[in-house]
Amino acid sequence: MNQYMFLKVLETNLSALPEGERKDILSDYQEYFDAGKSEGKSEEEIAKKLGNPKQIAKELRTMYHLDQLETDPSTSNFMRAVIGTISLSFFNLVFVLGPFLALVGVFIAFYTAAAILTLAPFLHLFDLLLIREFEWFPFFASLAFSGLGILLLIGLLHATRAFFHLFKKYLQWNVRIVKGEK
Repeated sequence: MNQYMFLKVLETNLSALPEGERKDILSDYQEYFDAGKSEGKSEEEIAKKLGNPKQIAKELRTMYHLDQLETDPSTSNFMRAVIGTISLSFFNLVFVLGPFLALVGVFIAFYTAAAILTLAPFLHLFDLLLIREFEWFPFFASLAFSGLGILLLIGLLHATRAFFHLFKKYLQWNVRIVKGEK
């Protein structure tokens, strides 16, 4: 593969990145080819040494999305980073998607439980409308459950932030493993 084909394949596979980022990357790879040519290497040798441009683009897209998490830790950036990491290898399908889906399921269950507990007084009011008999114990129990639900929601918000942070570190570690770094 010559320089033109390498850079064309790389550019095509980086089309999802912003134009400025894409131009910087292509400029860097252009410099790799220029430096290799000045050392007397052929374009084919340089391209072979650099590796598969499609795989390079996958890694660069994933790293870009992981970097975006630093500046904007939104759910969409997090999902892009997870999907990008999964796309790097089949290994990641098991070791990234599995734990991610399991933890998301646990969080959904806890958020659902917290929401139901928080709404306990309203459920008690609904019960009063149907039965029309007021009792003090269920009333205070529903208030206690509501307080517990609110505390659980607050704890879950902190746990969710910690989850995003730790899973981001896990994704970065996973990318380094796939790339062969330590």
